[in-house]
Amino acid sequence: MPTLIVNILTLAHSWSTHLIVASPVLWIGFLALKFTPVKKQPIAGYGGFVQKPGRANAKTENQDDTTRLRTGLLIGGIVLMALGITGKFAPAISTSVSDRNLERHNWTWTAEQAIIYLKLADQHHKKGNTERALSLYHDAINNLETVTSANPRQISWQKDLYKAHYKFASFRAELNDTDAALVNFERANALAIVISSRLSKDIKWQKELFLSYHRLGWAQDATDNRKQAYISYNNAFNIAQALAKADPQNIDWQKSLIFALRGMAVTTPGDAADHYSDALVIAEMLDDTGKLTAGNRWILDDLKKEIGGDGAE
Repeated sequence: MPTLIVNILTLAHSWSTHLIVASPVLWIGFLALKFTPVKKQPIAGYGGFVQKPGRANAKTENQDDTTRLRTGLLIGGIVLMALGITGKFAPAISTSVSDRNLERHNWTWTAEQAIIYLKLADQHHKKGNTERALSLYHDAINNLETVTSANPRQISWQKDLYKAHYKFASFRAELNDTDAALVNFERANALAIVISSRLSKDIKWQKELFLSYHRLGWAQDATDNRKQAYISYNNAFNIAQALAKADPQNIDWQKSLIFALRGMAVTTPGDAADHYSDALVIAEMLDDTGKLTAGNRWILDDLKKEIGGDGAE
């Protein structure tokens, strides 16, 4: 509610008693005018009361003026009474509005502070200040968890929280702290599921959902939870397959299929050869059509080695 309305309510509260008392006075004036007849104007030299020559519309004009005055008094009385009654409850209304505005301001500030923490954490990460970076990532996540819990429909803050968990998890993975990384990858994946369901037509967030499942699969495999890792990689594969089917010319989706199949192969040794073979078919198709760049040929080479038995378990 705008600040102007809050100020009006506060003023109405200060004058509420006066407003309530004043409104009947206006209504009395309205009633007095309503039942007071309009007198005719006398003509000099005559005993009767008739309208003056040249002022045939004087009576009508007087009646119009009186009608407008009566209407003004009636409306004025209603407005004063309404303001007076509203003023009685103004403290509760103003306090409620002020509290909501303050709360909204505090949530916004908390979220903005989290973004600052994230940027600082990235800088310390690049400089090798590990402890400081970890602390800042942790603070950013705490802030964003707080605001998203209180404002579950604010999707922009959910996106920021996803980014924070993903960055924190990746940093912890760099430090070989896979157990801690798994916790953040799980939270990032849960957020990606929620956001992508709300933005089902946003390809970017379908891609993010794929990445969250793929990284989660990696963390689960690194912590010896291969069964769950296979499920995560399989979910990633299903997403990539749907994206590739919708846009078969998109090379990224084809490569995403390969990466998901490789993850499935690693986590299911008994079926590894089949998954590697499926991935190789896609890689060779990309190579034959000239879509596999020189920088990505390692994918094809690695798959050939895996099928040869070097990487299969």
